[in-house]
Amino acid sequence: MEVVFHCSDSSFGNAALIDFWHRNRPRPFRMIGYHLVVLNGHTDSRHYNARFDGKVETGRPFDGNGVIDAEEWGAHTLGKNNKLGCCLIGKSGQFTQKQLKAAGEELQELKKQFGTITISQHSDYDRRKPFCAGLSNEQMEYLRSFVA
Repeated sequence: MEVVFHCSDSSFGNAALIDFWHRNRPRPFRMIGYHLVVLNGHTDSRHYNARFDGKVETGRPFDGNGVIDAEEWGAHTLGKNNKLGCCLIGKSGQFTQKQLKAAGEELQELKKQFGTITISQHSDYDRRKPFCAGLSNEQMEYLRSFVA
């Protein structure tokens, strides 16, 4: 299974806020496009709560059968919506160590469910999004180490 990483391109947010944004786009989605959202502790523009830094929330639901069935497809990467979409809250490449650790631990859990896990970034598939998610080579290797 491939996991495609994205950034929210906002300094704050959570799955509920992204769901709101996605449902209120000019061409609205029926629900949040990502399967997973990794918080940075800033759930709104004015407040920080360390308890939420690295918390993983469910976005678009998927079951435990080890396959992303058509009704579980995301709305995150054109041509790759049958893969899992994971959004890191933050601007491109500006993620906390707790977020990266939580994303890595989530990858370990996904490996138990799906077997082999590969990871990519939205920018790998969309030239119009060259900085999404903005993970450095070092950060990508760190994440890959969780599923090696």
